[in-house]
Amino acid sequence: MENASDALHMAFGVLIFVLALSITMSSFSIVRVAADTILYNSDRETGYTYVKYQDESGNLQTERIVGKETIIPTLNRIFMENYIIRFRDRNGNAMTVYKYDNIDMSEINLENISANDKKEFINALFSGKDTKIGNKDLKPNPFYGTIIKGNNKFKETLGVYYQEDLQQSQIDDVNKTKKRVITYTQI
Repeated sequence: MENASDALHMAFGVLIFVLALSITMSSFSIVRVAADTILYNSDRETGYTYVKYQDESGNLQTERIVGKETIIPTLNRIFMENYIIRFRDRNGNAMTVYKYDNIDMSEINLENISANDKKEFINALFSGKDTKIGNKDLKPNPFYGTIIKGNNKFKETLGVYYQEDLQQSQIDDVNKTKKRVITYTQI
């Protein structure tokens, strides 16, 4: 009788263990699905492909009208991806968006900025506060006033080129580095 009682205790213990294990696996599965959903929905524009379409006059277009809700996520990705972001005024001329070492800058290209300074550079643009990046002064006030604080709309134009083409090197296209250029023209 004592052996049967011990066997029932052990069977109950195994049953509780299997139940706890299945609840844990179910919880991990739900957490994984939630994390995947959050990551996918946090930046829906990452997977967009812009297709040429014809406007009312029959011209092919690859542009769209955007605001700061599109520009800010693009800037958050610039230090992880190989982008240049250019800003133009209503006339198509270069628009000063920040001053770097007292030079008016109309594009954001983090290619020559150290990995440690890239995030600080972007954060300074978003906050609008002057800071030092490396040994150079960064004054992001024009960007902060125009993009972050303003309700301006921009025409977004996309382009791509190979960095090695600028150096006119004889490298196969497969081994070349693509550089995406995003141009925002104020409207």
